[in-house]
Amino acid sequence: MLLRQVLCADVDKEPAEAYLRQFVPLSIAAATAPSSAPDRRHSTTYIVTENDQALPAAAQEQVAATADHVERIPSSHTATISAPDELAVILGRVR
Repeated sequence: MLLRQVLCADVDKEPAEAYLRQFVPLSIAAATAPSSAPDRRHSTTYIVTENDQALPAAAQEQVAATADHVERIPSSHTATISAPDELAVILGRVR
């Protein structure tokens, strides 16, 4: 399955497929509408997923350049299921 290869190649087949079955379609507007979020008044952390096939690390680094802190994790795009313990440690450091 191409979606599994792109989003969670480092996850075993059964949990990856269970995760992907939860996906629902989004409208184009949901992905393209300008954000209505207020200006940020807090620090931000960007987590670069180094083995991401959906958004290569080099592209993530460009986005991360606007963050106050950058963390790295050796996982696919879906670190929540491919590296949950490592992700929890990083999130535990975020203040």
